[in-house]
Parts: sequence; C-alpha cells; structure tokens
Amino acid sequence: PLGQEVHYLEDVQGTLSFEAAKNTYTQGLFTQSSMDTPTFGFTTSTYWFAVGISSKARAESSWILQIAYPPLDLVEVHIFSNNELVNSYKTGDCLNLSHKPIANRNYLFPISTKPNASSLIMIRVQQLEGDVVEVPMALISQETFAESEMLPLLMDGAYTGIMLVMALYNLLLFFYLKQRAYLLYVGYVPCTALFL
Repeated sequence: PLGQEVHYLEDVQGTLSFEAAKNTYTQGLFTQSSMDTPTFGFTTSTYWFAVGISSKARAESSWILQIAYPPLDLVEVHIFSNNELVNSYKTGDCLNLSHKPIANRNYLFPISTKPNASSLIMIRVQQLEGDVVEVPMALISQETFAESEMLPLLMDGAYTGIMLVMALYNLLLFFYLKQRAYLLYVGYVPCTALFL
C-alpha cells in the first residue's frame, strides 16, 4: 500500500489543473498522508495525490498502480518521468468501462519506470455527489498482480459454475416434475448470481 507514502491536497472548488497541482506539489504545499488508506468521508471536494518513484534498476520496470475502490466517480492519473508528462488516464464510475486502461473491477494503470529515472504520479479523485472519498492505493509489479488475481478469478469461476449447475438441475426437475416452483427457482438462481 502507498497510503503513508503519498502527499495529498484538497481542492475544494475542483478547479486545479494537473499542471497547477504539480506546481503546488513541487512547492511543498501538499500534506503527507498518515493513513494506510487515505479516507476523507463524505465530500464534494476534489483530492489530488502525489507519489514519487525513483528507480535504481538498470532495466525498465513495469508496474501497475491499483486504486481498489470502484465507486469513485472520477479518477485521473498523470504520470511524469524526469519532469515530462508520459501518460494521462481519465476513468471513473460515471464513465464508460472503455475508459479504463486495464479492464478490471478496480482502477488499474500501467506504469513503466526507466532506468535511473525519477517518476511522479499525480492522481485526481472526485466524488460528484458528495460520496465517500477513499483511495486505497498500491504499486504492484505486473507479475505480482497476475498472481494475486488468480485466486479471486478462480473463486468467481467456481461460484458461477455452481450457480449454473443449480439452475440447470432445477430446469431438468421442472421438465420432469412439471412443478412451477422449479422454473421460478431457475430464474432466481441466475439473478442471485448476478447480484453477488
């Protein structure tokens, strides 16, 4: 988790551009986070986060920035390497899924660090209707991320498979016994599976 390594700034009006936020950060006006998961309660304020990364590696490294709170309305990520803007992403709960750089239930952003370079990640988070602002962040290597996703995907697949078998079993019972309750259960099981 990056929680205690990030600096943040509350933008009450939500008017700061990423260049202005970056300048504010370089002037030392951001606050160091003391929380593992930065949480600010119910608010309509925009929050900016800054995370500095310095790479001592001799080869280019590939990372994934994970923000594990899907209900965030707007999430912008701006990645700088040696003070140059390398990439920008804009996604969020109120935008189409195609805006996500990596399709996942959480917000994932690919980050590459060059050898002996310093990178800065600027993150803008906003809840449009005053919902909870909670930003659990982690910087994970691509290999570690792939390994960590295997078990949840396997569990989701097992759950979906069991629910499908239950629906098919009850459909067969309906055809055999001609009782309407089994047909209703066939409709109930997939709806329950989709809800969870």
